Amino acid sequence: MSSRKRHHLLIIDPQNDFCDSAGALFVPGASQDMERLAQFIHQKKTTLDRLFVTLDSHHRYDIAHPLYWVQEDGSKPQPLTTVTVQDIEKKRIIPRHSADVDRSYHYLSELESRGISHIIWPEHCIIGEWGHQIYPIIAQEIREFQERMYQAPTILFKGMNPYTEHFSALSAIVPDSSDRNTQLQTSLVRELLDCDQLYIAGEALSHCVASTINDLIANIDRGERGKIVLLLNATSPVSGFESMMDVMLEEWSQSGIHIKDIHEALEEE
Repeated sequence: MSSRKRHHLLIIDPQNDFCDSAGALFVPGASQDMERLAQFIHQKKTTLDRLFVTLDSHHRYDIAHPLYWVQEDGSKPQPLTTVTVQDIEKKRIIPRHSADVDRSYHYLSELESRGISHIIWPEHCIIGEWGHQIYPIIAQEIREFQERMYQAPTILFKGMNPYTEHFSALSAIVPDSSDRNTQLQTSLVRELLDCDQLYIAGEALSHCVASTINDLIANIDRGERGKIVLLLNATSPVSGFESMMDVMLEEWSQSGIHIKDIHEALEEE
């Protein structure tokens, strides 16, 4: 008789600032995503072997927040402002501390060489504040998981380095050579995939979920990609980024990743 398959679940950033309508970076649809995901966790009961949860974790002073930057008139740039290398060169927008200019210039140069814009976000997921906390319905399921399985979840903090953004669960967008936590977490890749099925859900599909999936695709072979199931109705894109998702979902599917709604995943039990 074959042994039962091992199932892991990775929840990306199920936090108030993304999932509650009062959150600083509320993702439209996220609260409903979390309700469906909570039902999924509850229905999986003892067939869910490990639970991984990432938490976006920032300081107010962060390269992705207004406080880090200053404009020519001495004011902070508004959220959703794009900052470019040319802005620094022409001193239209520069880091508040002169000691941070060179590293910030290098950071933006690296992003632009990859065709990525640096967007300043509203302050969000500030460590210790309400927005950083896990959305209540998911927090309850995490508590119950521990009671059922006599096992702690694996909580993964990301984003505490103020000099680089950290969308992916596995690496920062521009790794900091002096900070191992920003570099590719190869041991975590192996830990996540030490199973027959890795379910992925959370927020936001267009950013942190997408970056995590792309990191996985880049660092595992096609056979292992077949273990991954994106729970499509337990994740949503940031408003304004919806159009890019159809292409990305098709690319992921072509790479070997499975994309399913929660009811489909549960029916396969």
